Amino acid sequence: METIFKVEEVINSNIIRVSPPWVVGGKTGDKIFIRGYDLESYAKKNNHFREESLLLGEEIAKMRLSALTYDKRVEIKNLPYHIPESIDKNGALKCNVYIDNKNISTFFGDFN
Repeated sequence: METIFKVEEVINSNIIRVSPPWVVGGKTGDKIFIRGYDLESYAKKNNHFREESLLLGEEIAKMRLSALTYDKRVEIKNLPYHIPESIDKNGALKCNVYIDNKNISTFFGDFN
């Protein structure tokens, strides 16, 4: 199974579009949901759950993710064993994503 991908697009603060498409457990796709940080949960936990704050945080996180990953190679690791649960409702594979052997979620410690 291919584990190294080129980031073609940053869709939002957690989802990237990659090539070549991933193939896991008979499923295939080109979107990856990066596990390890969650802006919405962070906002709720810290009582910052106003729409404006969430939108601003989302844009900041997307810009940070773009700077880290766009047009670069990333590696996926630690895939869940239960493939159906590892693909979200939008068809994105949920997994840990690494750049230069560093988990991308570590760049988002302020969103944990």
